[in-house]
Amino acid sequence: MDSSFSDILENIFEKQKKDYLTFTSLKSRLPASIKSVVSIDVKKTSNKDLEEIIKPYLPAGYIIYVKGNTRYLFRKSLQEVIISYLKANPNLSLNQVKANLPFKREELAEIINNLVDTGNAKTFIIAKKDGFGTRISIIDKNPDIKKNENIAYTPEAFKEGFNAINKGKPYIKIFELRRFLAWPSSSFDTCMQSLWDAGVIELQASDPSLLTADQQRDSYRDKSNTLRILLFWRGE
Repeated sequence: MDSSFSDILENIFEKQKKDYLTFTSLKSRLPASIKSVVSIDVKKTSNKDLEEIIKPYLPAGYIIYVKGNTRYLFRKSLQEVIISYLKANPNLSLNQVKANLPFKREELAEIINNLVDTGNAKTFIIAKKDGFGTRISIIDKNPDIKKNENIAYTPEAFKEGFNAINKGKPYIKIFELRRFLAWPSSSFDTCMQSLWDAGVIELQASDPSLLTADQQRDSYRDKSNTLRILLFWRGE
């Protein structure tokens, strides 16, 4: 069931050439055959009920995002969506990004600030008739790795990222490392899980109320759906 539903979602997103869809748009694009997969008529199901039904079957990296009364399905993390969009549309103003992507203003500001702080983006001040504006573009940190993406997502690169942001502490927050490396979610999660399975690192839970909703999304849900927030490096 998971595989069939994943294939259906991937086909929908590939045809739309977008990384997100509203639930209303998603329902209109689900084929009639979906009823045999999820055992319901999704077109007669409310968006809120549909969220609960499909949540257990979403592929890795997919997230549900709610803005106001609108529900969205993203096939990437919020940060990855912004990075992909800005790579395809360089040097947009922040107002243009806000107008074209369905993000809450506060979360968009947090993600953009983080991209700049971690060296993944740069901003430019521009003069306007009524004052000043800001444009933003993504920095390609690994231009030589594109020919062989597997080189980028290694335990060695993961450890380099840890060392770059831990400031001498034995642990870091997972969302900070995820954002610093800016890897695809599936690559980051796979590498981190393999290091955890090998006993090289330890992932610990903490108080989620200390994190924003976006920071929680960029942490890590383990196989038992426990939110892991802290990453400790134990050994090689």
